Amino acid sequence: MDKNKTMVAGYRYGAANGNSYNTRENRYENGVSMASVAGLPECRSFATMTAKEAKAKTYYIGMVSGQGGDDEYLLQDVVEISSKKYELWLSDNKEITKMFARDEIDSLSWAMEYALSNMLFPFEHKIAEIKNSYIEQKKVLLAL
Repeated sequence: MDKNKTMVAGYRYGAANGNSYNTRENRYENGVSMASVAGLPECRSFATMTAKEAKAKTYYIGMVSGQGGDDEYLLQDVVEISSKKYELWLSDNKEITKMFARDEIDSLSWAMEYALSNMLFPFEHKIAEIKNSYIEQKKVLLAL
C-alpha cells in the first residue's frame, strides 16, 4: 500500500488554517504539516519544536499528500477531531501505523548506509547510536 493518499489521523501544534507555508522555500506546501501521523514519533523540525512551546496540540484526520520541506507529513482535506477520536483511530488502525513505521525504518537505514559510504566514519559510533535508538522507537510501534 502506498502511504500517499492514505487516510490517517495525526496532530500538529496550533490550528490548521489552509495549506502550511514553507518559509525557507517561500512557498505553500501541498497540505497541512503534521507533527506526527499514524502514531509515529514527532517530527523534529524547527517549526514543530517552536510551535510545541507556544501552541496547543490539535488532532486531525486527513489524506496524506506527501512530505514537506522539513520531512513532516502533509495532510489534505483535514477534519479536526478530539484526542479521544485520535486514540481510537490509533487503536483501530495498527496496520497503517506499522506500514508507516516500516517505511520510516527503511528510509533511515538507506540514509545511514549512504552517510557511511560517504566517509563519515569519524561519526560512525554516534550514527549507529542514533540509528539504534530510532529503530527501537519504531519497533515499539510495530509491536502494537
